[in-house]
Formats: sequence, structure tokens, C-alpha cells
Amino acid sequence: NEFFQFTAPKQPKKSQTAAGQAQKAPVAPAASGAPSVLVATAVLAYRYTNGQYLKQGKYGAAVVGNHTAKEYRILLYINQQQQITSARIHPGFVLTVQPNNYSTFYDDQRQNWSIMFESEKAAVDFSKQVCLAKCNSSPALDSVLCQDLLLGEGQGVEGGDSLEIAYTGWLFQNNGLGQVFDSNVNKDKLLRLKLGSGKVIKGWEEGMLGMKKGGRRFLIIPPAWAYGAQGVAGRVPADSTLVFEVEVRRVKLAKECSGSDGLSVSSRDSPAPSPVPSSDGFSSDSGLNPDVAKAKLISRMAKMGQPMLPFLAGTAGSQLDSSDSEIEVLVKWGNRKTHSNLLNLSCKAYPGVAFAYPQAAASASQLQPVGQMYPVPYQAPGDITSFLMTEARQHNTEIRLAVSKVVDKMDHLAAKVEELKKQSTANSSLLPGISSVTMEASMIMSNIQRIIQENERLKQEIFEKSSRIEEQNEKISELIERNQRYVEQSNLLMEQRNHSLQTTNENTQARIGTWLLFGCTRIIEVLGTHCFWVMDLWQSKSQL
Repeated sequence: NEFFQFTAPKQPKKSQTAAGQAQKAPVAPAASGAPSVLVATAVLAYRYTNGQYLKQGKYGAAVVGNHTAKEYRILLYINQQQQITSARIHPGFVLTVQPNNYSTFYDDQRQNWSIMFESEKAAVDFSKQVCLAKCNSSPALDSVLCQDLLLGEGQGVEGGDSLEIAYTGWLFQNNGLGQVFDSNVNKDKLLRLKLGSGKVIKGWEEGMLGMKKGGRRFLIIPPAWAYGAQGVAGRVPADSTLVFEVEVRRVKLAKECSGSDGLSVSSRDSPAPSPVPSSDGFSSDSGLNPDVAKAKLISRMAKMGQPMLPFLAGTAGSQLDSSDSEIEVLVKWGNRKTHSNLLNLSCKAYPGVAFAYPQAAASASQLQPVGQMYPVPYQAPGDITSFLMTEARQHNTEIRLAVSKVVDKMDHLAAKVEELKKQSTANSSLLPGISSVTMEASMIMSNIQRIIQENERLKQEIFEKSSRIEEQNEKISELIERNQRYVEQSNLLMEQRNHSLQTTNENTQARIGTWLLFGCTRIIEVLGTHCFWVMDLWQSKSQL
């Protein structure tokens, strides 16, 4: 990486006679005294001037240092010969990490700079090297060094709060990261701990205060705050400085879980670097995030007054309450899951209503009524219409939830701006030359403006989606009317068919009666003729 190599300026020669000595003397110090590049990357730089950040362009940012002299610096440069600014890294140096891959610092002239990295990985690597440089520049590390890598969201943790974290631990060797002695990043179970319980090393108790959910932090812990002269057999040598990268996955504040024992905290009995996660599950109820409870309430309100879907008996109850019994941390995933359940139910109930037509008993002497042979079926409207209306309500619920989240964030930022204004007013007489509070307030105001623009965009999207929903409702009503007309036509055709069948049956019965009457008459006539003949024969026989 020759482009990012930094070369220290040489002192001018005093005389031509000492030229040979001047060339030979720096040879030995140059190999050991020239700073080396620890990390280098491209950034977009902003300089704070007159109460606002002005874009300076795309520069190179590097952390350079000399381990022998314990001198480390942050450099902003255009090329190897053109340097923009530099900042000496010392134990009290502050690199402030901000959202969206931004970081701020003060250079040697007390000029504030804000740099934006191209990726999250580049920002994290740069912050790690700054923290390592702070450790190396310290003559004797007597406290925990902390450097935020990602800020996270929510309220900062305090003593008594319960956490679930992922971590990786290194030994501090040769002025940098050495061997990894413990990690749970690639494991299924995360580490559960409670701050202030005394079941982890003291460096963790102090170094993790103030972290937020989703945040990552880089910790350098001296031996006195770790395992001291004892160490851990086979893993951590005695008097070892430890380096940890910790990430908070879940948080349960002591204020929210007071009076409940939903979270179990356990640790190893042996002095291991970190506790072993217990087998008890981590409680992830909706108390961790107020948005989840709000989403659940909105989803229940959306269900009030909606038409009953013609679900199958025995499965409707369990399927309809799926969104109430399952609480997902991601509300969108929960809504998507509810949509899939409704779609499955609609597909199961859609094939239609089966009708049973009783068979007429075969009898030569008795005729069945026509109404029993062909009953008029009742056809309900298709289930797809109810499903579409339910989906529209779910869509409206998602939109309202997104708007409520934006409003909550704006309220939070407004409260933070008020606090910063109060702090700046209180500290203006003590620190008139420090503009960090003003800088943070201006950045927060720019974030508020950006959120307001996003809110306007969301309102426009809501308006467009509402118009689409109205169009869908109109189409649904048209489909319902068309379906009703088809049902009426079908019923009319069935009535006409039944009437024709009944008329045919009556005609058939009349013909059969006529035939029977005619047959009986003929039989009587034949019998009368035979009887007359018999009487004549009987009389003739009696005369003889």
C-alpha cells in the first residue's frame, strides 16, 4: 500500500561538510523512527465552519504510528505530498461515532472534522485502530478503554439491566490484536448477563455501561480489571491485557422487569473470561420494545368490525388469533405472517359449497315429489372478496404503524435537542471555546429535517395507497354486485326448471289416470259381455 505510506519530513542540513554524516546518521533511526500506516481508507470529509459542516471532498484517512516512540496520528490527505490536517492520538483523544458511517474528531488546531466512510466495515476497522493507538500511546494503562463501533438504538443500559450479547476476546500482544481466546459469535447461544451482579470481570461491568440495543463496542481491559496475576489456565496468561468486541443483541431494563423474573442470569463457576449461557431461554416479550405493543394494539383495532370470513369450522379460531398469540420483534414480519395465514385460509375455503341431492327411490307404485328430488341450493358469495378487504385493512395498519414510528423518532430527537440546548446554556460560561454541543445540535437539526422530508414522502405514499385501496374497494363492490346478479339468475333458472318438471309430472299423472280409467271401463265391458253369454248358456241349458 505505497500510496498511503507516510514519510516524516527531514530536517534541513546545516552545512555541506556534514552531508555525509547527515546521510549516514538517520539510517538507523529511519527504520525504527518512521511511522507506519496502521489503517487507511477513503472518506468524504466535512469541516465545521460558522455553525455548519462544509463539504471538503473525498480524502484519504489514515491512522499512522510509531510503536517505538509511542506516537500516533490521524491524517487526512489528498496524496502523499499534500496533507490536509492531522490529529495526535493520546489516551484522552475522542473519536465520536455517529449513525450512517459518520465519525467526528478535533485536529491539533481544535478544528472539528466529520468524515463519512464508504462502508460500515471501514468505519469499524478505523475505530478499532484508533482505540488500539490510544492504548499504545498510554504509558501505563490503568483503566478500561472504550470505543463505540456502532451506536445502536434505544436507552443506554445501566447497573441492574439484563443483556444478551455476542462477543470476541483477544489477547493484547505486540501492540495489537493477538490470539483469540474466547468467542461466541458462531455459536447458537448468546451470553446472558446482568450488569452489577459481579459475575463477570470488572472491565465488562464498567465498559458496557451506556451501550444500547444493537450497539457494538471495542474494549481494552488492563490486567487489574480482568484476571490480574492469576489469569486463566490454558487460555489467559497472567497479567494479560484483554481486548473485547461486544455487541448487544437484546436488552431488558431493570425498570421494565422490576417485579418479574423472566430473565435468568448465570455465569461460570470457574474464573473463565465470560459466563456460559444457561439453558433457560431469554425472555423476549413485548416489554423490550414499545412499538411491538403498539403494533399489537393497532392490529387488534383493525380486526374490530371486520366481516366474519367463511373459514372452515374448527380451524377459524386458531388461525384468526395467530397474530395475538405470536409476538414478533419485527412488526413487518408479523404482518407478513398474518397475510400468509389469511391467504392459506382463503385458499382452503374458496372451492365452494358442496350440495347433496338425495336419490329417488326406485318404486313402480309410488312417485317422489319434485321438490325433494331437486332442492334449490344457496350459493354464498366467494371468499376472495372478504380476503381482499381484510388485506386492505392490514395494509392500512402497516401504513399507520410506519407513520407512528416516524412520529416517535421525531419526538425523541426534539427532546434530545432541548436537552442539548439546556446543556449548552449551562456550560456556555465554563467552556466558551468548545463548540461540540452546537455541532451536535446542528447535526440533530439536520437529521430532523431529513426525517421531516421522509415523513412528507410517507404521507404522499399513504395518499397514493389510499387511492389505490379505494379503487380496489370499488372493484370489490362491483364483483359482489355481479356475483349477486349471477346468484339471482341461477336461482331463477332453477325455479323455472322445477316448475317445468312439476308441470311435466302433473301431465304424466293425468295421462296415467286416464289410461287406468279407460282400461277399467274396457274390463267391465268385457266382463259384462262374458256374463251375458254365461247367462244365455245357463238358460239354454236349463230349458234342455
